[in-house]
This record gives sequence, C-alpha cells and structure tokens, in this order.
Amino acid sequence: MKSLSKFFVFLLIFSFPLYAESNAEKINSAYKLASELKNAAAFDEASLEYKRFLFLQEYYGSPSSKYLSENIEACNFLSSYYSKNNQLDKALVYNEMQINFCEQANKESDAIFENIELQAKKCIEEKTLPEKNISLMLYADKNIYDEKINFYSLCKILECCLSLSEWEKAKECFERIKAECSSFFSEEELCELEKNVLALVNMKRKNPDVAKWLSLVPGTGQFYAGDVKDGFNALILNGALIGVSAYSLCTLHFDDFFLFEANLLLRFYRGNLYNAQKDAWAYNVAHEKVYVEEIKSLLERK
Repeated sequence: MKSLSKFFVFLLIFSFPLYAESNAEKINSAYKLASELKNAAAFDEASLEYKRFLFLQEYYGSPSSKYLSENIEACNFLSSYYSKNNQLDKALVYNEMQINFCEQANKESDAIFENIELQAKKCIEEKTLPEKNISLMLYADKNIYDEKINFYSLCKILECCLSLSEWEKAKECFERIKAECSSFFSEEELCELEKNVLALVNMKRKNPDVAKWLSLVPGTGQFYAGDVKDGFNALILNGALIGVSAYSLCTLHFDDFFLFEANLLLRFYRGNLYNAQKDAWAYNVAHEKVYVEEIKSLLERK
C-alpha cells in the first residue's frame, strides 16, 4: 500500500511540469490566435480570444507578471474595441486593467489619458456633471497628478460642460485652466478662449415660451426668433385662413366653416405656435454652436 502511494506521489510530481506546460500552451495559443484575428481585422472574434487569454491566466493561476506586455496589448485592444462600440463601462474596466499592468511593468503609457477621455464620454452619455465623476475630478487635482494630466482632464471637463450646455460650469472650468495650466496656451489663445466662453455665458438667448405666446398673432413669434421668412409664411397663411373663416361665419356659412376651414385653421395655427418655439430653440443652438466649435478647436490643437 505504501509503495502504491509513493507511486502516485511520484506520478503527480512527474506529471505536474507537463500539466503546467499544457496550461502555458493554452494561454499562448489564445494570445496568438487573438493577434492573428486582430491583424485580419476580425475584431469581434479577436475580442473574444483576448478575453479568453486574460481569463485563462486567472483560471490556471498564472502570474500576470509573466505576460505583462501581452496583457497590456490585450487590455488596450479591448478598451478601444468597447469604446468604439459605445460600451463605455466595459471599456473603462479594461482601460483600468491596462493602467495597472503598465504600472507593474514600469512602462509609460497613454492609458491614463484614454481613461480621462472615457470618463468624459461617460459623463456626456449619461448627462451627468463632471463634478460627480470622482475619477475626473481626481485627475484634475494638481496635488495628485502631474500638470499634463491636470491640463488634459480640465480640457475634457470643459468639453463636458459645453456638451451639456452648462455655461457657468464651463466658465468656472476655464478659470481653473487659466489659473493652473496657462503655460499650455499662448496669450492670444487664452484671450480667444476667454472671449468665446464669456460669449456663451452672456449670450442673449431667445425664449421658446415667449416665442409661443407672441405667435398668438401669427408670425410674430417667428420674427422674434429671427426667422423672417417663416414669420411671413405664417402671417400670410394663417391670416388668409382666419379671413376666410371669418367671412364664412359672418355670412352664416357654418357648413363650409366646420367642414373645410375649421380643421385647416386649427392645424396651421397650432403649427404656427410650434414652429415659433422651434425657431427660438434653433436660433440658440446655432449661435451657441459657433462659440462651442471655436473652443473645441482650440482645445484639440493641444
């Protein structure tokens, strides 16, 4: 019995290297296949193989330090893949894994900047203020990260505020950029940024509700919203229908009024009110867009 036990122990010790080698082969095979699929532009299949490569390391208890460069490549691919497919939560998971692997390898990487961009995209997608995103606010803290990371995060926070139409928050963010990261801009660029940010804050916007109530007199709301052509169309069309309807009622032709004119008058009059509101909104968006694009253009150069 003892000899049989010794035999099994010996067999286990002898077979372990073969088992370990087999596991390593499976991990390497998954990585090799993922790379080949990526090079062949089969990105969906490559993403599955990269995930299998990461999973097999954990499953077989293989130390991540053994495959650091491969892990960085896998996480970088998966982060980009999910970002392009607008799955930001998954992209952030793999991006943060990439940051950890880069730190283990003492390797410089753009992963932190990619993380900042993903966090900003998430804020815009979820329509949440950047100040509620802890990661973004930490990146903007000059006591924790270097000036380049602070600057990039503040630029992304500014872009978030612009995308969410938070003009006062955008102004506050610009003031921080001006105070903490002015070295990244020339004096002329800072002046241009400030001019556009202040223009957004101080812009006289058209009120859609005011446009709607003014349109009780057809066309007036459109004139207020700056759409003269639409205003004349509304005035002439609705004026003509009101005139015809009034004539039918005054001459006691109620059948003509209720059968033909009432429905048209109601539809066009309601359309007149709706279009006045739409024109006021379009006026605001068009003017804001000019300033926002100028700001984003300046930031993209950096």
